Amino acid sequence: MNSKIVTKLSDYYLDFRKKQWIASFNEVIPIKMQKLMKEHIEKDIRNKDKYISFKEYENKIVLFIFAGKGSDCGENVVYCEMVVENSYLNSQLITNELEKIIQHCKNKFKFRKVYLNTYKKQQNLIKQFQKIGFEFGGHNYIGKVKDALKYYNKKKLSSHKNLKIHVASNQHINDILKIEKISHTRDKTSRMRDISEKQKKAYLKLLKESIKNEIAFLLHKSDDLVGYLWIHKNNDNAVIGDIAVHPDYWGNGFANVLYNRAFHTMKNSGIEKYQGSSSTKNVMTLAEKLNRKIITSVYIHSI
Repeated sequence: MNSKIVTKLSDYYLDFRKKQWIASFNEVIPIKMQKLMKEHIEKDIRNKDKYISFKEYENKIVLFIFAGKGSDCGENVVYCEMVVENSYLNSQLITNELEKIIQHCKNKFKFRKVYLNTYKKQQNLIKQFQKIGFEFGGHNYIGKVKDALKYYNKKKLSSHKNLKIHVASNQHINDILKIEKISHTRDKTSRMRDISEKQKKAYLKLLKESIKNEIAFLLHKSDDLVGYLWIHKNNDNAVIGDIAVHPDYWGNGFANVLYNRAFHTMKNSGIEKYQGSSSTKNVMTLAEKLNRKIITSVYIHSI
């Protein structure tokens, strides 16, 4: 692909992301981040392993679709973004492009799911994905620790007797995994209900790192393990890796106790922002109360 088209596509994509950023955060993307985004997308466009599709009308880009190999907690997936002007957007175009993407990527690596990334202002695209019947894979969030603590400082946390929260150790791993399976299986909106063996291994690896860094927490009521929350930390960034409460204790506000401890831990570590992702209805409801901003939403097509 010639350099003129590469520049044209990267400029089009960067302009698109700028608009999405303003819609989500009500601020301009920092210049340094803009530069990194542009470099990243130009690298993708030049990468022959990536699927690239674009259309021009009257010398303007009106459609830019790219896809390639991605990873979801250790499992290979196809990652795809579709930036299409509304006048060209329809379900037939999407399904035709998806067929081409799948065929292209099948020759490169093994996968069982295509992850279709969407942004806040792509409501027409989201409606098309829903119409076609793609599975909702959840929102990816970013939040401020101070906003979360402001919420919990005003909220009366669970007053149940004999509650105890403490840092997890390796001896608790099997108990955590047991509650993880029970809780996420019971919650029909949880994206953790369908994970591969590779994803289970990756999950366990991150959990062990969290325990080693003393940022995995358990909540007990008397001698019963009620739930857990663990954080994945990377330099100055924090990601809420997972949270679960045993179904026998749902509706008692116990998740809030775990969240409160996690956010205080982040604050004490100097962390100002955190990330998380979820398709779980209760978590998405809480996200609004904590003033988390949606970065992207994911829709999934299973092969």
